[in-house]
Amino acid sequence: MAKSVKIKLEKDLEHISVDQLEPLQGELKTLSEANFNKLRKSMLDKGFKLSLHVWKNGGVNYLIDGHQRVHVLQQMAKEGIEVPPIPCVIVQARTYSEAKETVLLAVSQYGKLNKTGFQEFIDGEDFDLDEFDFPDITDDFFETPEQEADKEAKEEIEDDVPDIEENENPYCVERGQVWGLGKELKCDSCGHVMPYDETMEDQKCPKCGA
Repeated sequence: MAKSVKIKLEKDLEHISVDQLEPLQGELKTLSEANFNKLRKSMLDKGFKLSLHVWKNGGVNYLIDGHQRVHVLQQMAKEGIEVPPIPCVIVQARTYSEAKETVLLAVSQYGKLNKTGFQEFIDGEDFDLDEFDFPDITDDFFETPEQEADKEAKEEIEDDVPDIEENENPYCVERGQVWGLGKELKCDSCGHVMPYDETMEDQKCPKCGA
């Protein structure tokens, strides 16, 4: 049985074929190979559930949002997967510039995920979070308050440690001085290392004469 994308939206929207949709955002956003595959799998498994927004002008159907989904659908169609016309909401814009401004509104993210609210929202659900892409969720998003406190404490300790630039000579070694390394001596001028000998402490380096 041939694969196909199922449309899971009401049928009273205008349906437009993906090969008749013109991207308006150009290179504004990119899609990694990993996210391409994730989006492809999602639409095959769950269907197409969110409508596109389109601006009609001069006989051209310009995409306002949904560029990544349309890109994936177009590639799927080239693979022989059945992709029916997609439900679209028609957006009004007086000029091309206003339509581009609407694209920026579509890609803007004003709200940020709240950790507590997010955890409450998914509590009890069997969601596979790897299927989604949340820019706000970083590696430390799900840290407990105790882990956050430990992390902050470690950062404070690290901040208290002076950088080497603040004290480039912490051991107060003068250039040319022969100084002890356990049972060896090292010349700070040429780096020559020699066996420790008490009689050499006040003498010059035998290699460079410093």
